[in-house]
Amino acid sequence: MARRYRYTDDAKGCAIQMKVNRNIKTPLYRQVYEAIKADILNNHYRESDFLPSERELGDMFQVDRVTVRKALDLLVAEGLVEKTASVGTRVKLPDYSLITGKTIMFILPKRGNEDERITGSFNSNLFYVVEEECKERRCRVIYTTIDEDERLVECLKGYDIAGVIFVSKNDIRVYEEAKSLGIPTVLVNDYYPGFNSVLIDNQTGAYEAIRYLLDRGHSKIAAIAGVPEYPASQERLVGFWRAMVDAGLDLNQYPVQHGYWTYDGGYECMHRLLSDFEDDCPSAVFAFNDWMAYGAIHAIEEYGMRVPDDVSVVGFNDIDLPIAGKLKLTTVRVDIDLMGKSAVEYLQKVVENNDGTSLKIVVPTSLIIGDSVRAVEAT
Repeated sequence: MARRYRYTDDAKGCAIQMKVNRNIKTPLYRQVYEAIKADILNNHYRESDFLPSERELGDMFQVDRVTVRKALDLLVAEGLVEKTASVGTRVKLPDYSLITGKTIMFILPKRGNEDERITGSFNSNLFYVVEEECKERRCRVIYTTIDEDERLVECLKGYDIAGVIFVSKNDIRVYEEAKSLGIPTVLVNDYYPGFNSVLIDNQTGAYEAIRYLLDRGHSKIAAIAGVPEYPASQERLVGFWRAMVDAGLDLNQYPVQHGYWTYDGGYECMHRLLSDFEDDCPSAVFAFNDWMAYGAIHAIEEYGMRVPDDVSVVGFNDIDLPIAGKLKLTTVRVDIDLMGKSAVEYLQKVVENNDGTSLKIVVPTSLIIGDSVRAVEAT
């Protein structure tokens, strides 16, 4: 039986040496695994190709055979290769036949000039994860927006569609159209009956953020929320209120501001809080995303005040932003990798077995402690 190998220098007939980085914390076997996996997914090794032998892989990566075996075991566990004694290790990609070669649409809502563009940090990070996950399933993903006057069928025209991932709160009419067309669909950051949904545990995340402020002596806490109609904003507000009520604090001490998820919105809301409550300004502010948190920090500094010395600030999402500066923000981390992978996984399950059942997948959050909160003495 003829064996097809890769990674040989055809001119010299010898294996090409690959490199691992011994100066980083990632284990060597993991580096070898990731390198081979990337080449399988990029079709450098194709279906039914044999990988080089363990000895040859060891020479290529300059590692021992134990390291190679651990890397291959991970590939076997993922179903990317199969090992046969006395034969070798052969590429055996999972069967994604129902979505292979097809397109998944990643759709965001568009409302006038306030469409949630892919350039938004959360959405761009989510799209990247979805794109990488689709590559593993040998299908592609395309991003688009849809407004309340557009028909879904027009957005999908011209593509061999495997399914749709709707992100954020889209118009109910769009969901109903998807249902009537029988299009496999998953919602991210929204819920509608009959669809699989991937959601953030917004209430718990917000509750823990406020508890952290309360534990550090803050009692004058204001909130800068997102778009009022969005479930993420509503749920974070409920978490905020629950923590305040549990602490016996007045919910009406500071009116909830709405920054609509933007840096400018956070800046304007904070300006309003500082000017309207100049004699009794909040000691802490909880912004429902990091963009608004940094906008609020800008407004605080413009007033000649400092974070956290004068006002503490907590955000939500924990995404690297170009505006971040030197201050490490205390924020609520969202596992975007898990959200994106879950969205594609459950979309594939709908495609393969659309039995009418629907699931709610709630992704947990965690509080990340930064430098933007200080403890205050009780008065």
